[in-house]
Amino acid sequence: VAVELVGVGWTLFLIVNNLVASSMMGFAMPVYQLFLLYFTTIVNVLVFLILARVLENGGPFTSEATSWTQQRQYVYLSMWTSLQGLTFQFSDPWVSADMATILYNIELPIVWLLSRFFLGDRQSKLQKCGCAAVIAGVFIGSAKSFLQEVGATATGQIQSNMWYWMLVFGLSAVFQGVEMTFLDRAMRPPL
Repeated sequence: VAVELVGVGWTLFLIVNNLVASSMMGFAMPVYQLFLLYFTTIVNVLVFLILARVLENGGPFTSEATSWTQQRQYVYLSMWTSLQGLTFQFSDPWVSADMATILYNIELPIVWLLSRFFLGDRQSKLQKCGCAAVIAGVFIGSAKSFLQEVGATATGQIQSNMWYWMLVFGLSAVFQGVEMTFLDRAMRPPL
């Protein structure tokens, strides 16, 4: 139980750290050490590798986990991670922070749909209502910006919210949802 609590706490810390870092990527910043950009990912991999080894007998090193059936899930996961990273990095500077916050919520219904149809998970009525509320909130929150441009930020960097950058940013959130679903599949017992 103690190891699981440490894992949950560490996961929450990395989630917050990752969200803060990704929101800062959309703004011009002074030059800083490159390792700061990749620190959360490296630590995340190392901590979860150790936890997988401790919590399971063999963890990710068993013959089942190293079979092609399971490794194929990691190939798909890396493909979706690459697509999400590319679409996010190209579109994020051109979408305002408030619009980015709204659009990124598209990830939640995507995870819900793929979990239902790809993984076969069952959802409660409350989860279905929550998913519908998120979809409605994204459409309502982004409708005005889809129809008009906004001005420049205080730093002089133009964040125009052009419709095509908003679509690319929304696509990155869709890719993030697919990535999260494949991550869930990769962490389940092999097929």
